[in-house]
Amino acid sequence: DGGVTGGFVLQSHESAVVELPVGWHGRIWPRTGCDDEGICETGTCRGGINCTDPAPAGPTLAQFNIGP
Repeated sequence: DGGVTGGFVLQSHESAVVELPVGWHGRIWPRTGCDDEGICETGTCRGGINCTDPAPAGPTLAQFNIGP
């Protein structure tokens, strides 16, 4: 993991831009219907809103390696 972590909430029809530095690598996974404890309609994960691990039951997951 490249050290960049953090979660955020989007309301319906909202969008966000996430800028990652050159050399960053890691995973991004969206979730739906979550509370502050990380309990979501699409699976529960550890870490609350930051979700430090994806839900074990088949989350939508994207993995990136941002090269120079």
